[in-house]
Amino acid sequence: MTNWHVSDENSLPDHRYRVFQVADLEVAKFTYHNLKRPNWESYQEGLKANLRFVPRVINSVLDVELAVDMLQQDSLSTYHQDCPAWVVPW
Repeated sequence: MTNWHVSDENSLPDHRYRVFQVADLEVAKFTYHNLKRPNWESYQEGLKANLRFVPRVINSVLDVELAVDMLQQDSLSTYHQDCPAWVVPW
């Protein structure tokens, strides 16, 4: 807070306003996806295309982790592409 002072303007019979400036105030934002508006057909096609690259043979824990990472990244990127986000000030 900067430049604070007591105003000359009365707020009540024996009170006055305190005035100040707030610097570098950051407004929180909320992002959401409207599930009524996505292109579900495009989403399904994108998932099918991306699933081709996920390993089908799992021989180790590392293979499982790699497959899970690929599935998560591909499904999320496809979702974000076909279901655009709306950013709303909170």
